Amino acid sequence: VQVFGREAPGGVVLDVGFGTPPSSLIDMARLRPDTDFVGIEVQKPFIGACAVILERYRVLSNIRLYNGDVFNALNEMVPDRSISEICVFFPEEFADVEDAKRRLIRPLFIELAIEKLQPGGLLRIATDWDNYARHI
Repeated sequence: VQVFGREAPGGVVLDVGFGTPPSSLIDMARLRPDTDFVGIEVQKPFIGACAVILERYRVLSNIRLYNGDVFNALNEMVPDRSISEICVFFPEEFADVEDAKRRLIRPLFIELAIEKLQPGGLLRIATDWDNYARHI
């Protein structure tokens, strides 16, 4: 909330791993000007691509970007019960059994999300991979 300099009527939404192109993050911010959005992305090139697009849409003052790990962001920068919505759209599947432990959507993330969401807050998750959907 402090990074926006306002208390947005629509609250604060985290878009975790917005990727490239950052269409969903940009579109949500454009369609919901009363809501503040924080895009969290670990990939620096994706942050850069989003920043270039945001430069074109200078009127979008309701987006901030964070380059880093979502667990660090949530633990160090986000107060408990302060987020109205967390979006995780099409996270990396890590299909190999050996890599499955790297999946974002696991009990540790869910527990942390619950701590950070306001009462009645939403956790939106989308995947197009059947195995990951069953995992979730």
